[in-house]
Formats: sequence, structure tokens, C-alpha cells
Amino acid sequence: MVVTKSGFAVVLVDPATKTPFKEHESKSGEYFVEAEPEAQYFLCPQVLSKPGRDVNEKFIVVFAIDGKKLGYTLPRSSKDGPKECGRFLRENGHGAHEALQFKTARLSTTSAESASAAGMIGTISVSFYTAICVGERTKHDFQGKIPTASSEVLAVDGRLAGKCVRSGQGSYIQANPRTKSGAQKSYSYRKGVHLETIHLKYCTALGLIDAGILPRPPIWEYARLKKRGRDEPVDPDLVNVRLKIEIVDAVVRNGSVISPAKAIDYFDLMLCNDCSEDEAEEDEDHDELHSDDDDDEEEEPLKNNALRIKLPSLNAAKKNP
Repeated sequence: MVVTKSGFAVVLVDPATKTPFKEHESKSGEYFVEAEPEAQYFLCPQVLSKPGRDVNEKFIVVFAIDGKKLGYTLPRSSKDGPKECGRFLRENGHGAHEALQFKTARLSTTSAESASAAGMIGTISVSFYTAICVGERTKHDFQGKIPTASSEVLAVDGRLAGKCVRSGQGSYIQANPRTKSGAQKSYSYRKGVHLETIHLKYCTALGLIDAGILPRPPIWEYARLKKRGRDEPVDPDLVNVRLKIEIVDAVVRNGSVISPAKAIDYFDLMLCNDCSEDEAEEDEDHDELHSDDDDDEEEEPLKNNALRIKLPSLNAAKKNP
């Protein structure tokens, strides 16, 4: 989902597949991104066309991850379209972007963050300004900032283990498509009037569930999420629940098949508790500048009480809960 405000847009995409990350809008109008550990991403801002806006008019885009700027700005107009951005690099006149990566936050007893839903959420901010051209400038080698400080924001409570991620350095590198060799000149811009800031908050799916952004899934799916998020045993009753299959006969009326015969997969949870003690407790607690070669980027100083739950038969993968 692309988040748009005031004629500007931002989306997070996978650097290899270009697939957008899942985003969810809360009741209060905030946007949350599902961010799983080790996933790499690019920020993808865009100036949108709208009545009265010159397609050649430049705007300055500034990126911040958990309050830390990436160290460059991006001049952009509506005719330029979206641009995939991460950590900006330039060497010998060749520009490229290095992807950012979600990393699991480590545990600490000294972190100032509290063991709360707010402590699990990271923030990406993309700000848009009017652009003021200050003339030509010579490009030189540059390395954007790595948001290592944000990746070291630690969780103080063991219950948050596996639920918190922060942004750090990735490994995927994408060269600018029109990179030229040697020292070249480009126009330099500085920020003018602030127009809009789009905030994207991010956390793991499990963290978003605990923060109340996502609904809690069926109990066996929630157990799997917890197991994936941290090396802790889950309720053996849940792990050992096995898939059962019930055959439903075809419905025939006046010689015509109304509904064909089918198999229904289901889990019998009659002997399982609704949640473990640990889960019950959690529920209760509830700027002088560097320019990119072609785009003029610039440096800037369940509770489930049913005895039996039936699901449509999907695939064999569900046979290993």
C-alpha cells in the first residue's frame, strides 16, 4: 500500500522483487509496516502530479530512520516518478543505493525504552520541502550514514524478544541507471519551506498484534508466530494438535450437483487451553550537500472457545502445525 499525503507518496519495497511491504492503517490514522527480521528494504518516495503543480518543479526529500537522518537529500519532481532509496554511495562519479535491513533488537537492562507496545515500534520519516537552487557543484566521493544507532535501540523486557526490530545496514546494492564516470557537475539545492512529513511505523507482525494494530489470529497461528519470533517452547498441546479431515458429500438436487464433494481440514482444540499464562500476562499488560549522479541526491549535515474449528482445505503445508 502506498501512503499518500498532500500530493506526496512513500512506500517500502523489497529491493530484489520490488514488492511493497504490507502496511496497515490504525483507527487513529497512523500507518504501520510489517517488518520481519533480516528483511531488506528501500524507501520509495514520489512527488505526485496534481492540478497547479509544475511537472518540473523540484522538491527536497529528507529521510530519517528512528530519528537519525541518512545524511543526504533527494531533489525530485513529479515527472521523475518514484525513486528507490537507501544508504546513498558515490565513488569515482558512480552513484548507488545500499538497501537498509530490519534487524532483531537485542536485550538490555540499561536501555531507556520501556517494556511496552511503544517500545516495540520503530519509525521511518520522509519529509518534503520546497527546493531552492543554489547553483552548480562538483560531485565527489560520498558515503551516506548507516543507521547503526537505531539498530542498537534495545528492548528491556524478555517478553519483547523476537518482536522488536530496528533498521540497520543491508547488503543489496543497486546502481543508479544513468551513472556517469569521472567528476561531473550537477545542480545543488537546499531545503526551503517544509510541506509534509509522512511517518511509517514498523514492527514485526507479532509485535503489531501485541500493540493492538493487527487482530490476534487463530490460536495455532499465534503459537507459530511466537515460535518463529523467539526460541521459547510453546504450549505442547498446541504444537501437537494434528490436522483432521472431514469428507463432505456432494449436494445433488433434481439430478444437478449444487455443491461438489469436498474435504474440510480442521483442528480439534477441545483439549487445548485458550492461552498460556505468559500470553495471559501479556494481554493484561497490554546541511551542505552531496548530489546523486542523476537524481541530485545530496548530503545533509485468540481467545477461541470453539471446540472445533474448520478451515477450507488449502495445501499440504497445513499438515505440519
